[in-house]
Amino acid sequence: MASDWLLEAAAQYNEQSLEGRDGYPAHILMPVDTLAQILDWAFQSLPDEILVGMDVNPDLPHSREVEKTYCGVDFESGLFSGQGFVLGEPHLVNRGDSYSVHHVPEEWMDGLFDKERGVRGGRFSHWLHT
Repeated sequence: MASDWLLEAAAQYNEQSLEGRDGYPAHILMPVDTLAQILDWAFQSLPDEILVGMDVNPDLPHSREVEKTYCGVDFESGLFSGQGFVLGEPHLVNRGDSYSVHHVPEEWMDGLFDKERGVRGGRFSHWLHT
Protein backbone atom coordinates (compact mmCIF):
# COMPACT_ATOMS: atom_id res chain seq x y z
CA MET A 1 0.00 0.00 0.00
CA ALA A 2 1.30 3.44 -0.92
CA SER A 3 2.46 5.84 1.79
CA ASP A 4 0.59 9.07 2.45
CA TRP A 5 3.44 11.17 1.01
CA LEU A 6 3.29 9.22 -2.26
CA LEU A 7 -0.50 9.49 -2.49
CA GLU A 8 -0.20 13.26 -2.00
CA ALA A 9 2.58 13.53 -4.59
CA ALA A 10 0.55 11.46 -7.08
CA ALA A 11 -2.51 13.67 -6.53
CA GLN A 12 -0.41 16.80 -7.16
CA TYR A 13 1.09 15.22 -10.29
CA ASN A 14 -2.37 14.35 -11.58
CA GLU A 15 -3.55 17.94 -10.97
CA GLN A 16 -0.55 19.29 -12.89
CA SER A 17 -1.18 16.79 -15.70
CA LEU A 18 -4.79 17.91 -15.90
CA GLU A 19 -3.76 21.56 -16.08
CA GLY A 20 -1.23 20.78 -18.83
CA ARG A 21 -3.29 18.20 -20.75
CA ASP A 22 -3.22 20.28 -23.94
CA GLY A 23 0.55 19.80 -24.04
CA TYR A 24 0.38 16.00 -24.18
CA PRO A 25 -0.49 13.97 -27.28
CA ALA A 26 -1.20 10.92 -25.07
CA HIS A 27 -1.23 9.73 -21.49
CA ILE A 28 -0.52 6.52 -19.63
CA LEU A 29 -1.94 5.44 -16.28
CA MET A 30 0.11 3.69 -13.61
CA PRO A 31 -1.51 2.53 -10.36
CA VAL A 32 0.07 4.27 -7.38
CA ASP A 33 0.82 0.88 -5.77
CA THR A 34 2.86 0.00 -8.88
CA LEU A 35 4.80 3.24 -8.49
CA ALA A 36 5.34 2.46 -4.79
CA GLN A 37 6.79 -0.96 -5.71
CA ILE A 38 9.13 0.55 -8.29
CA LEU A 39 10.31 3.24 -5.86
CA ASP A 40 10.94 0.57 -3.22
CA TRP A 41 13.07 -1.42 -5.68
CA ALA A 42 14.92 1.74 -6.69
CA PHE A 43 15.75 2.71 -3.09
CA GLN A 44 16.79 -0.85 -2.19
CA SER A 45 19.07 -0.97 -5.24
CA LEU A 46 20.98 2.26 -4.56
CA PRO A 47 23.59 3.16 -5.69
CA ASP A 48 22.70 0.97 -8.67
CA GLU A 49 20.03 1.81 -11.21
CA ILE A 50 17.19 -0.51 -12.18
CA LEU A 51 15.34 -1.46 -15.35
CA VAL A 52 11.64 -2.28 -14.95
CA GLY A 53 9.46 -3.84 -17.63
CA MET A 54 5.68 -3.53 -17.77
CA ASP A 55 2.85 -4.46 -20.06
CA VAL A 56 -0.61 -3.00 -19.91
CA ASN A 57 -3.41 -4.83 -18.17
CA PRO A 58 -5.76 -5.80 -21.02
CA ASP A 59 -8.57 -6.23 -18.49
CA LEU A 60 -8.28 -2.65 -17.24
CA PRO A 61 -9.03 -0.04 -19.91
CA HIS A 62 -9.02 3.64 -19.00
CA SER A 63 -12.43 4.77 -17.84
CA ARG A 64 -14.34 7.02 -20.22
CA GLU A 65 -14.33 9.73 -17.57
CA VAL A 66 -10.52 9.66 -17.35
CA GLU A 67 -10.19 9.70 -21.13
CA LYS A 68 -12.57 12.62 -21.46
CA THR A 69 -10.92 14.55 -18.62
CA TYR A 70 -7.24 14.05 -19.56
CA CYS A 71 -7.39 14.16 -23.37
CA GLY A 72 -6.19 17.56 -24.54
CA VAL A 73 -6.49 19.35 -27.87
CA ASP A 74 -3.48 17.53 -29.36
CA PHE A 75 -4.50 14.04 -28.23
CA GLU A 76 -3.79 11.23 -30.69
CA SER A 77 -4.87 7.63 -30.32
CA GLY A 78 -2.70 4.74 -31.47
CA LEU A 79 0.64 6.36 -30.58
CA PHE A 80 2.00 3.41 -28.61
CA SER A 81 1.29 -0.19 -27.73
CA GLY A 82 -1.40 -0.57 -25.11
CA GLN A 83 -2.58 3.01 -25.29
CA GLY A 84 -5.88 3.32 -23.44
CA PHE A 85 -5.09 0.66 -20.84
CA VAL A 86 -3.71 0.92 -17.30
CA LEU A 87 -0.19 -0.43 -16.78
CA GLY A 88 -0.04 -3.89 -15.24
CA GLU A 89 2.36 -5.62 -12.88
CA PRO A 90 5.94 -4.26 -12.83
CA HIS A 91 8.87 -6.66 -13.29
CA LEU A 92 12.40 -5.91 -12.08
CA VAL A 93 14.46 -6.92 -15.11
CA ASN A 94 17.96 -5.70 -14.34
CA ARG A 95 20.10 -3.81 -11.84
CA GLY A 96 23.47 -2.20 -12.45
CA ASP A 97 25.37 0.91 -13.43
CA SER A 98 24.00 3.39 -15.94
CA TYR A 99 25.55 1.49 -18.86
CA SER A 100 24.85 -2.14 -17.99
CA VAL A 101 21.32 -1.67 -16.63
CA HIS A 102 20.01 -1.07 -20.17
CA HIS A 103 20.94 -4.58 -21.25
CA VAL A 104 18.23 -7.19 -20.81
CA PRO A 105 19.85 -10.30 -19.30
CA GLU A 106 19.87 -13.40 -21.48
CA GLU A 107 17.76 -15.35 -18.99
CA TRP A 108 14.94 -12.89 -19.69
CA MET A 109 15.02 -13.91 -23.34
CA ASP A 110 15.16 -17.70 -22.97
CA GLY A 111 11.43 -18.21 -23.64
CA LEU A 112 10.80 -20.28 -20.51
CA PHE A 113 8.56 -17.81 -18.69
CA ASP A 114 6.90 -15.85 -21.45
CA LYS A 115 3.75 -15.05 -19.46
CA GLU A 116 5.75 -13.59 -16.57
CA ARG A 117 8.05 -11.71 -18.89
CA GLY A 118 5.61 -9.77 -20.94
CA VAL A 119 3.52 -10.66 -23.92
CA ARG A 120 6.64 -10.91 -26.06
CA GLY A 121 8.78 -13.00 -23.70
CA GLY A 122 10.95 -10.33 -22.10
CA ARG A 123 10.20 -7.54 -24.51
CA PHE A 124 7.72 -5.58 -22.48
CA SER A 125 5.67 -2.87 -24.12
CA HIS A 126 6.83 -0.30 -21.54
CA TRP A 127 10.20 0.18 -19.89
CA LEU A 128 11.22 2.37 -16.98
CA HIS A 129 14.85 3.09 -16.14
CA THR A 130 15.74 4.85 -12.90
